[in-house]
Amino acid sequence: MNKPLVSIITLTYNQDKYIRYCLESVLKQSYPQWEQIIIDDGSQDQTVQILHHFARLESRLRIIFHEKTWGLQALADSYNQALEHAKGEVIAILEGDDFWPNDKLEKQVTCFENKNNVLSWVKTAFTDEEGNILGFRPRKKPRVDVAFNRPPGRILTRLFYRNVIPAVSVLMRRENLASIGGFSSSRYYVDYPTFLRMALEGEFCYVDSLVGYWRRHEAQSTAELHENFARAASDAAKQFVQTVPAHLKETYHFSSERIRRKERIRITYSYLFEARMCLSRGLWKEARTYFKKALRIGPIFWKWLPLVGWLCTLCPLKSLFFRKFKQ
Repeated sequence: MNKPLVSIITLTYNQDKYIRYCLESVLKQSYPQWEQIIIDDGSQDQTVQILHHFARLESRLRIIFHEKTWGLQALADSYNQALEHAKGEVIAILEGDDFWPNDKLEKQVTCFENKNNVLSWVKTAFTDEEGNILGFRPRKKPRVDVAFNRPPGRILTRLFYRNVIPAVSVLMRRENLASIGGFSSSRYYVDYPTFLRMALEGEFCYVDSLVGYWRRHEAQSTAELHENFARAASDAAKQFVQTVPAHLKETYHFSSERIRRKERIRITYSYLFEARMCLSRGLWKEARTYFKKALRIGPIFWKWLPLVGWLCTLCPLKSLFFRKFKQ
C-alpha cells in the first residue's frame, strides 16, 4: 500500500451553506490518490446545483442523487450504497457540513502501511457555523493502549460509555470494513456501531494532529435530538456487548447492565456539550436550558457541574466570564 486510493464517502442533505467548503477541502488535499462518492438524500435547497458545479470541475467526484429522501433511519443503507461504488483500499468519512485541512489524508494514510492497523483517527476541532474553532476532541491526548486499541478491543473501555471518535476524523481499511458487513446501523447512528465492530478487527492508529473539523450548527441542536442520540448510542453498545468475546468481557467487565447505568452520564454529557456550544456563541438563555436538563437527568455526583454553569449564566457579568469560552 505505497499510495492507496482513498474513497471519501460524503452524505449530504440540504447543506448548501456548508457543502462548498466541504468539497473545497477535499480538492485542496496534498495527497492526490482519492475519489469522493457523494450521496445527496433528496436535497430541496441549492445543494444539488452546487454538486453539479463541482462535478463539472473535478472528475474524481461521483454523485448519486436520491429521488426521494431516505432519511436518518436509512443512513446505513446510504453509506453502504456509497461503499458499493467505492474503489479505494481505504475508506474515509466526511459529512457534507464538515471539512478537512489540506494535509488530512497525507498524514493519516501512512497508518495503513502497518498491516495491523484497521482504523486511523485523529484530534478533531469542533467549530461554529462560520468555521471558528470552539474546542477539541479528544480534549487531551488519550492513553496509548486505548488510542491505538492495543490489544484489539481495548478502546471499547471508552467507546462503550462515550463515542470518543468523531466520524470526520476516521479512515478505515476497506478489507476490514467489508469483513464486518459494511456500515452498521442503530437507529440514528452509523459511525458509532461501525467503530464498535472495527475495534475487534485489529489495532487503531491515533494521530495527535489536528486534521479534521466537525461543524456544529443550529440544525443539530435540539434537546430532543441530543437525548435521542444518546439513548440510541447506549442501545447500540448494549446490543454489541452480546457479541464481545468472553475473555474481553471478563478482562474489562463489559456488561449491558453497566452500559445502562452509564446512560444517564452519556445523556448528561450530551447536554453539557451543547450548553458549552451555546456559551461560546453568547446564547445565555439556550445554555441555561441545556444546563437545567443536565441538572435534571445527571447522577448526583455530576450535578455540581451543570449547577455551576447555570448559575454563571445568570450573572450580570457573564459576558466577561464566557467571552473566550473554549470546550
